[in-house]
Amino acid sequence: MVNTETLTSARTAAYVVAVVLALVTASVLAPVVWSVASAPAGDDPTVVVITLRGGTNDLNVNRVTTQLRQARENPTVEAVVLRIDSPGGPVDSSEELYLAVSRTANELPVVAYVEGLAASGGYYGIAPADGIVVKPSSTVGSIGVIVQAPLSAVEDAERQRGTFLRTGPDKAQITVDGIREELELLQRAFVSTIMTHRGDELTLSRDEVANADTYLGPEAVENGFADRIGDLESAIQRAAEAVDGI
Repeated sequence: MVNTETLTSARTAAYVVAVVLALVTASVLAPVVWSVASAPAGDDPTVVVITLRGGTNDLNVNRVTTQLRQARENPTVEAVVLRIDSPGGPVDSSEELYLAVSRTANELPVVAYVEGLAASGGYYGIAPADGIVVKPSSTVGSIGVIVQAPLSAVEDAERQRGTFLRTGPDKAQITVDGIREELELLQRAFVSTIMTHRGDELTLSRDEVANADTYLGPEAVENGFADRIGDLESAIQRAAEAVDGI
């Protein structure tokens, strides 16, 4: 059983400290059977909706990357909508999500639909999407990293802006200088990735992006963090239009 929803649309119709909470946020997905046999025949593009609710932790990301791989391998699937409501999470698993979305976007149109929140690693993961659709109440942004370390080092590191969580196997050996260096390297890499994928749309400077601010839907569309206001149906339609090259 795969927790995805197969939907169709007519061809032309239609790094911030608070994000550490993502580590303990569980994903709640309604079990929906994706049956290839149920996909209707005809010329209408078939769009698969894959949902990520909760942190970008190993469990949630593994589920989504598996579903993305199945979508890529299924010849009846022509586009993907990634529905997301996530505050982010660990760097390693967030990178896995990013790589899976990027790999899928290289083969199929991918549209991200921000159901509620796409922050930090959650936004990083959807950056390669061909389009980002948000609701007026959706929140996106929070571009940054956090390094986990001993309390004294964390207190020092957390004074820096723009943070999302990094875990290490030997936390006791991490120095404050090492934390600063790792923060700077991860932060530059994270911001560079966003600038690569969204740079043509962004009206913000690189420094403004690195400030790790969050934006509600209308402001996100205005500054280029998102592409349009809409609902899930709008995202599905956009994905279907991408199949047709509209």
